[in-house]
Amino acid sequence: MSDLKKYVRLVSKLNRLTKEQKITWKKTTPPESLIGTGESVIEFYVTYYSDETIGVGSYRYQTYDGYNDRTYWVTGYYFSLLNDNEQELKYRFPDVAGLDDLLDTIMYETANIGNVVDSLLDAPDDAEED
Repeated sequence: MSDLKKYVRLVSKLNRLTKEQKITWKKTTPPESLIGTGESVIEFYVTYYSDETIGVGSYRYQTYDGYNDRTYWVTGYYFSLLNDNEQELKYRFPDVAGLDDLLDTIMYETANIGNVVDSLLDAPDDAEED
């Protein structure tokens, strides 16, 4: 099996484990060595799994489309192994399928959206009581 296929399987596994709440993530600042010139970090999260520190996040950068003579924003994803201090990059994986879904799942779980929505639905509607 190629490395890229293994990376996709790993992303899928992390997504599943996150949905099952078997691993948790914390929002943090990515290592400076991970951030490219001109990139704006949007989100970055870290988890600890099987004696490894894993970082996942997203960034944006502007690029130029010469054909249409315009600039536009592009979103990319970080998927990396970090040292225990979370600020030293051990390896940056290539951008593989499923990273956007994994990041959505991480954000959903860390924001506790399921419980927030339930709480909002159960809250009294003061407008109806008037």
